Amino acid sequence: MSVENIVEEFGKEFGEEIKKEIGETSQKDVLDYLNGHEKTQVWENYKVEDPTSEQYKQFNRFVQILSTKNLGEEQLKKITTAYFNPLVQELANTYENNAFHNESSVLGHTMDVFEYVVENSSETDLDLYVAALFHDVGKIVTMEEKNGQTRSIKHDKRGEEILGANQGELENICDNPDRVTYLVGAHMEPLNLYNSKNESKNPEKTINKALNKWGEYKEDILKLSEADICKSEKYEAIKDFYDNDLRKRD
Repeated sequence: MSVENIVEEFGKEFGEEIKKEIGETSQKDVLDYLNGHEKTQVWENYKVEDPTSEQYKQFNRFVQILSTKNLGEEQLKKITTAYFNPLVQELANTYENNAFHNESSVLGHTMDVFEYVVENSSETDLDLYVAALFHDVGKIVTMEEKNGQTRSIKHDKRGEEILGANQGELENICDNPDRVTYLVGAHMEPLNLYNSKNESKNPEKTINKALNKWGEYKEDILKLSEADICKSEKYEAIKDFYDNDLRKRD
């Protein structure tokens, strides 16, 4: 399948934009698999025809991010299926405006997180990629506005609950559904440690308790949390805390 087919299937303006921005040869496999979803109900609900739409913008980013990794056929199929999951696509219709996310769709933020994780993984890690795509699905049911700013209390835990109830679907898009679910549920914990480090009566005990809880997933959780705040003005300070107060501990 060529980009010309993409033009025919998805609309001339969208296809030509894809062709102009990412070319044809290096993206052939990615576009093939994305096009394979054209007749699914999800794709029908989220047609990427309007070049001004959030779906158009983030779909384009998704293709470009994938192009930076040499994914195998099965991996590419799984991560594409994950992207077109209705929960992930619904994030395009969920907007937030607060200190960390300034008037952006949650899908736009999700692509920031996805890009950071992909770029900062020396090896392909499908589970971590999928966790990045799903990390904020809890915001779909928790987002509210207060004093002109949005908030989504315990969205991480709600996201974990949602994925826990959909383990069958996760089995088709990742290698370890339990790992993905756990990472989604724990992705706010490092930031919570940072925010409370000056308030805790015994910060050493609090940190050690968290590290023991995370166990073998410590680095995964820290990387996902770093990605989550990568656009924040406090990124450098928070990452310094992660590197020196969390990563260096056994």
